[in-house]
Amino acid sequence: MSQFGIAADPTLDSAWQDVTIADDALGAASNVRGTVSYATSGANARTTQLFINTADNSYLDDYDGYGFMPIGEVVSGMDVVDAFYDG
Repeated sequence: MSQFGIAADPTLDSAWQDVTIADDALGAASNVRGTVSYATSGANARTTQLFINTADNSYLDDYDGYGFMPIGEVVSGMDVVDAFYDG
C-alpha cells in the first residue's frame, strides 16, 4: 500500500492532532488493488492519512473488529502509484 497525508510542516499537522473522523458504515466495497481508504488506529479514529491499496488487502475489510472502508478508487494512473515505491 502507499500511504500519504502527513504535512511536511509540523504546525499544519498539529492543527489536526486531536481531530478525528467518524467511520463510514462497512459496505460492499473491498480493499482491493486501486481502492483508497483512510488509515486508522481504531474505531472512529480516522485522521488526514489515507492509503492506496497496491495489492489485494481484503483482510483489512474487517480488521480487528473494525474495517477500513474504501472511499474511492484510482481510475487512471495506477502505474504512477506503483512507482512511488518499487523496492
